[in-house]
Amino acid sequence: MKCEPIEELTVNVPEEYSSKIIDMVTRRKGEMVKMESAGERVNLEFNMPSRGIIGLRTEGDLKCILVRNCEGTE
Repeated sequence: MKCEPIEELTVNVPEEYSSKIIDMVTRRKGEMVKMESAGERVNLEFNMPSRGIIGLRTEGDLKCILVRNCEGTE
């Protein structure tokens, strides 16, 4: 069995960009675990493989905040 590092990814974006972010992250094998609206912004939380995060920030020109916390899986 191979182990792969999993990252917790939190993205806070204006509501109109949420579907674009969800699409971008799920194409990279991310799994959405939480979605909360806060006024005109949306907080999205995902679990995704570390390899999926590489290059994510440079994909497109969306202004978003990426917060990552490493955690291993078995």
